[in-house]
Parts: sequence; C-alpha cells; structure tokens
Amino acid sequence: MSKITPVRKSSEREKRLYAKLSAALTDKDERVKLTIPEMIDSIGFASAYLDMGKDIADDEVTIDLYHKHAKQYKQCFDAYGDKGIKELRLVDEEGRIIKSYPLRECFVFETEDGQKTFFLNKGKWYQVDRDFKSKIDSYLTKRFCSKGIPLPKYTFKYEEDYNDYAGKKGHLICLDREILEKESQMEPCDLLSHQGKPVLIHVKNPTSPRDYSHLFNQGYGSAWSILENDEALANINDLIKDKSKSKAKGKFKNIDRKKKFKVVFAIAIDSHRKKEIGTIPFFSRRTLFRILKNFKVLGIDAYFQFIEKDIKSD
Repeated sequence: MSKITPVRKSSEREKRLYAKLSAALTDKDERVKLTIPEMIDSIGFASAYLDMGKDIADDEVTIDLYHKHAKQYKQCFDAYGDKGIKELRLVDEEGRIIKSYPLRECFVFETEDGQKTFFLNKGKWYQVDRDFKSKIDSYLTKRFCSKGIPLPKYTFKYEEDYNDYAGKKGHLICLDREILEKESQMEPCDLLSHQGKPVLIHVKNPTSPRDYSHLFNQGYGSAWSILENDEALANINDLIKDKSKSKAKGKFKNIDRKKKFKVVFAIAIDSHRKKEIGTIPFFSRRTLFRILKNFKVLGIDAYFQFIEKDIKSD
C-alpha cells in the first residue's frame, strides 16, 4: 500500500469525510484551516472575502473569515449542495477580483474515520498509512522541545513587530529583514540566541500550511548557505558582532563551521491550545520530518518549539 493514497471522488468514504468537515466547521474545531491553495506571492491581493460578502472582507485568509461569513449570512459550507458558500475571492485595492477558488479547495483538515487517518488538501482527501504517520510523529516528538529557548509571548499581529520586541531581550538579537547573501536576498533567521553555540531561531505565526513550508525550507536554506557560502558566513558574523554591541560582553559568539550551530523553529500557537505536534497539519509535519532529517545529515542540531500566542482583536 502507498503511504498516502487518494480517496475516490463522490465515494461513500468521501461523503462521510465531508460530513466530518462540516461538523468540525460548525464546532469551530481548530484543526480546520482556510488557506489559499496556491502560491500567490507574484499576484498579491489587498483583501479576501467569500461569495458576495464584500462588507466583511479581510486582509488575511484564515478560518476566521469563514466563521464571520457563516455568522453574518447564515450560510455554511456544503460540499454537494447548491446553497452553501462556494467561493473564496481575492481582490485588489480597487475591489476588482483578481483570483477566485472553489471553497472546497481552500480547506485543510485532518480527521479519523474507521480508525484510519485522512487529510484534506486542495480539495482532495487522502488516506495516510498509519505506520508512516506514526513514524513521522514519533520522530517529531523526539525533536520537540517543550521548554527550548525562552521566548516572549506572541501578542503582535505582524511577525516583524514581534521579532523587534523579542530582540530587545538580553539573550536575543533580532536578525529579521537582514540579508545573508545578496544574490538570493535570503535572511539568516529571525532571532539569534546562544546556548553553548549560536542558535538560529526562525519564527512563524502560521495561518496556512504554506506558512509552515516557508518556515522549514527557509531555515534549512539559511543553514546550508552559512555552511557552504563564505559570503553568508561573513555576513552573519558581521551582523552578530554589530547587533550584540548593546548586550552583555561575550554573550554572543561568532559562528564557527567546525563547531556548527543550532537551528530552532519557533511556532506561535494560541495560548489555550495544547502544545503538541498534532497542531501542525500532516503534510507540514511530513515536510518538517524531511527537513530535520536533512539537518541531521549536516551535523546540525535542529528542533522545534511553540510560542504561546495571545493576539487581542482590534
């Protein structure tokens, strides 16, 4: 059996799974995510809304957008009917639709059915081999640090504001928006600390699986560049020297390729949620599994931790 197999369209299994999704939406189950089902960096958009709900448009695509629409318009998602919410629309500054997607392609959800695990991604359901899932989750559990680097609570809407704030702490410096190498315009990390050796901390407040993939791949790309690119190594060491001037003397040391460094993925999660790997969507856990394995090959100690999040609504 393949490790991940698609569920047949319009099958009884698919109908049961969509019923579970509908129930989860009604219960506001936090495992359900709403996301843009493709990379849209090159498109850009000013705001998004569902169907004709222009008056409750938002500048971010999150599950909150769905719940606001469902409450105001007394509509819900219906996978097979004609009366439910059907479409996610992205608009520009002038309110013109620049991209639209069937709503069913915008949900991400993981659930169980008959003691089997299923995952919804881009409008398709997949069955995940239990042994494969257990292998990934078991490995990630070992690379999860419940304490990790002391990081302040995440109370900001924008990551750059959080990183600037955290960088003022004595044991942290902010390297967000700094350049590691000119050609790629890659950033070294968001924050840097020191625990026997430099610790590169990559921070993300994820709203979609795409955010997780960006976080994990950026962290690996940065580490690889530091190990292989002399320009990148020189640049990050210059940044460490410059940014640590206001910190305790000798607190931060340069990166030495022979002694290596550590990498931490710091993921913001609502304060009321359990701090467990299941909060990360399965496909994103699979990516993290692969990335952490690659770090091991490089001889770099890498792990992930959660940041308690409590963002007050406006």
